[in-house]
Amino acid sequence: MTYYIFIFALLSCLPIYDTTLLWRINSNPPAYLFATVHVPYTDIWPTLSDTVKSAFKNSTHFYPEYDLTNFFSAIKLRMCVNNKKLPIGIPTPSPEMLRQQQAQTPILDIHLTLEARRLAKNVEALENLDIYCEFTKFQVETLTKNYTLHMDKPELLDQKAIEEIKRTYNCDLNSPEELYTPTTLHTEDKALVAFKQHLEEIVGRRDARMAQKINDLLQEKSANKRFFFAVGFAHLMSPTGIVAKLRKDYSHSVSRLCTDSHEYRASLKCEKPSWCDPIAGL
Repeated sequence: MTYYIFIFALLSCLPIYDTTLLWRINSNPPAYLFATVHVPYTDIWPTLSDTVKSAFKNSTHFYPEYDLTNFFSAIKLRMCVNNKKLPIGIPTPSPEMLRQQQAQTPILDIHLTLEARRLAKNVEALENLDIYCEFTKFQVETLTKNYTLHMDKPELLDQKAIEEIKRTYNCDLNSPEELYTPTTLHTEDKALVAFKQHLEEIVGRRDARMAQKINDLLQEKSANKRFFFAVGFAHLMSPTGIVAKLRKDYSHSVSRLCTDSHEYRASLKCEKPSWCDPIAGL
């Protein structure tokens, strides 16, 4: 028992580390873009800076890519991915069904959406069913092929992939072009080239639509609406992603906030220094 008390006390003394994965759209009032990662929120949420949490808490409107906490939206996505028509008269989910759904979705994106609902924020989605379904189908097909190729030790592959994603997220991608290298470089594998081309095409359309949606919302210019957008980090870090499109296509001023902790990055042995815009505060 003494051992567990000691461990708990030690963990309680650990500092809360900061992250730089927050952008401010310098509108009036300002809006925020947060780069999420598709891993359990318990691996990420405790390390987020107070700057990120304050921007989220003070927002009135929360927009994820697609709202998977909405029972009907989730059902529609599942039917679409499975190429089935939506049945007529879907019953309203019971409170118990919703509790079970929430308990089984500890991913950072979904945790933020659930928290937004708990805090009575207005929750909507940046993407519609059609394009999110198309991308999800593509993911499912890719994962199925990948699993088949690694049937001997799939669990080790999954854990390795998760750890790599976490490290990439926490250490930050400081060369955005690394995300989308030209499809024809460094490979003669036609299947890989086709895969990358398809991926880039779908992600490009998603980025364009999400940027347009964000711009449309900001055009409302309501002092009572404070937006917080949460999308996967690849959509923001890409040189042709949402941040780039908001700047180039819609002339928005977008700043990446400096909230990182050098000590935390050193503990992770991050190889590159973090970059952001030297603007403090919310």
